[in-house]
Amino acid sequence: MILRRMSGYSAIVFLLAAGMLGMVGCANDSYLKRSVKGPQIFDSLRNGVSAGAVEGGQFTKEGWQPGPDGFIRYELPPMPQGMISMDVTGLSRTAPDAILFTLFEDVSMKYVDPFITKNPFLVTLTAKNFQKAPDSPFDLLWTIKNFPAGTEEENRYIDGIPEGVAGYERTLASSPMPIFPDKTYRVQVVWEYGKAKLVVNGEVLAEHDYQPSIFGADSLILIVGKSPLADSFGAANAIITDVWASYPSIYRGGKK
Repeated sequence: MILRRMSGYSAIVFLLAAGMLGMVGCANDSYLKRSVKGPQIFDSLRNGVSAGAVEGGQFTKEGWQPGPDGFIRYELPPMPQGMISMDVTGLSRTAPDAILFTLFEDVSMKYVDPFITKNPFLVTLTAKNFQKAPDSPFDLLWTIKNFPAGTEEENRYIDGIPEGVAGYERTLASSPMPIFPDKTYRVQVVWEYGKAKLVVNGEVLAEHDYQPSIFGADSLILIVGKSPLADSFGAANAIITDVWASYPSIYRGGKK
C-alpha cells in the first residue's frame, strides 16, 4: 500500500513512535529522530511514504516527483546552524526557474504573502533557466533580520531591513556547473558561524557571509517542491530523494 498523506492524528502517532524508537523504518526508509546532538529528518522518498506532509505530486519507484503543484512540508526545530540536503534527478536548464526548497520562520498567521516574502528568516534555492542565467545554474537567497525582543509579530514582516535592525538580505548566483537531465545532483545548503554555503556534488558554488550569524526562530518550515512564492514548480518532471535536514555536526558525522 502506498501512503501519500497522513491525517493529523496519524502524523502525531508516527512522530511519537519515532521519538520512542529512535527511528522509523529500515535502511533507506524515511524517519524523524532526535539524537543527543539534536533533531534531524532523513526522508528517502523511495518507498511511497514521507516523514513530511505531502501535498500532490506522485511517488515513483525512483522517488517523489512533484509535478507542477506538488510539495512536501516539514516542520523543523530552531536551527541557528543547519544543513538542508536533497538529491535531484531530471533538472533541465531549458525548463522554467524552479525553487527547489523554501525555508522560513513558522508563523501563526495565514500561510500566504506577505508572511513568506517578508519573513525575517527566508532561504530559497532556485534552479535557473539557461536564458535567464547562462552562467549560473542555481541561485541562493539568504535573509535574516533580528528584530529587538518584544517586537510585535506583524511589525517583523516588512520589506527590507529597517534602521536599527541587524540583518542581511541578498541573492547570490552560483558558479558555473554543467547540468544534465539524466544526472543526479546532491544539492546542499549548509550554514554555521555566519557562513551559508551552496554545495552541489561536493563543490561549493556560492557562499554568503552574513551578520547577524544567529536567528532565534521558535520553529521553521521547510517546503520541498512547489514554493509558496511560486505559481508552479518549474522542474515538474524532476525526481527528488534523500531529503535530509540536520545540524552540520550530525551531517559531517554521517549519522542517518
